[in-house]
Amino acid sequence: PRWAAAVSAMAAAATRQLTSAGQSEEDSISRKQLTSFLSILGQSAAVGLLAASAFCPLASALRSLLATPAQDVLKDDMTQFAQNAFAVLLLLFSLLLGETFSMLLDRQDRLCRAIYTEVSEARTLIEQLVLLSAGRQGGDGSWSSSSQNLLENVEAYLVQDLQQLGKRRILPERGAAPVDALETLLFATSVGVPSGVCDSVRAIRQARASRLAAAQRQFPLAHSGILWTLAMLATGIFVLLAAGMAGFEADVATQSGHLLAVLSPLFGVLVGTQTMTGMVMSELSKPGGSELFRSQDIVEQGLGGLLQELRQKKLYASESPASAIGNA
Repeated sequence: PRWAAAVSAMAAAATRQLTSAGQSEEDSISRKQLTSFLSILGQSAAVGLLAASAFCPLASALRSLLATPAQDVLKDDMTQFAQNAFAVLLLLFSLLLGETFSMLLDRQDRLCRAIYTEVSEARTLIEQLVLLSAGRQGGDGSWSSSSQNLLENVEAYLVQDLQQLGKRRILPERGAAPVDALETLLFATSVGVPSGVCDSVRAIRQARASRLAAAQRQFPLAHSGILWTLAMLATGIFVLLAAGMAGFEADVATQSGHLLAVLSPLFGVLVGTQTMTGMVMSELSKPGGSELFRSQDIVEQGLGGLLQELRQKKLYASESPASAIGNA
C-alpha cells in the first residue's frame, strides 16, 4: 500500500539521521561521565589531604586529654582491645557497604531492563496503531481525526511519563490527569471486546511499574545513618590508636619521618576512600539525576528515534497520501 511505502521511507530517513548523530551523542555522554568521575576523584582527594593535614594535631590533642595510665595502656595495648574494636567496626562497615552497593547495582540493572522493555513495547504499540489507523481510512484515503489522536496519546505518554525518569511524584502527577493516555488508547481501539492493542498496553504498564519501582525507591535515613556512624567510629578509633602509639616517641612524634607523620597519609587515604565511596553511593541512589550513572541517557537514546519516527507518522496522517509520498 502507498501509505506503508511512505511510512517506510520516512523511517529510513530518520534512521540515517540518527546514525550520524549517534556517535556525537555517545561522545557527549562519555565526556559527561568522565567529568563526573574526575569531580568525585578530585573532591575525595581534597578531603583526604585535609584529613591527613589535620591528623597530627588531632592525635596530639587527644593524647593531651588522656591520663598517663591510659596513655601507657594504649601504647602497649597488651589485650589488643582497641585494635580488635577497629577491625570489628571496619568489618561491619564493609559488610553493610557491600550489601548496599549490591542492592543499588541490582536496582540500576532492573531499571535499565525496564526502560528497554518499555521502549520496545511502545514501538510495537505504535506499529499496531499505524496498521489499525490505516484500516480505518476514509474514502479519500485520509486518516480520521480519531486515528490521529491515537498517535498523539502515545506521544503524550512518552513525553509526560517515560521521559520524566528520575523526577519525584510521577504517579500523583499522572493521577491528576482526567484520563490516562494508555486508557484512552484502550477506549478508542476496543469495541465490545479487548483488541490486540490491549496486550501491548498491558506489557507497557508492567514495564512502567518496574521502572517506577526501581527509580523511586530510596534507602531510609536510618540505613545511611548506621553506615556512616560505623565509618566515623572506625576513623575515631584509628586516631585513638595513633594517640597511644605516639607515646613511643613522645614530643617528636609529629615531626617529619616520625610515627604520626608516617600515619597521617594512611589516615588521609582512609578518609578519602570513605568520601569517594559515599559520593559514588549517592550517585547510584539517583538513577535519573546522576551524571555518572545516568539512566536518563538510556531513555533519551531510546526515545530520540522513537519520538522522531512517531512525529513523522503523525505528519503523514495529517497529510493526504499523495503529498506524503511526494515529500518522502
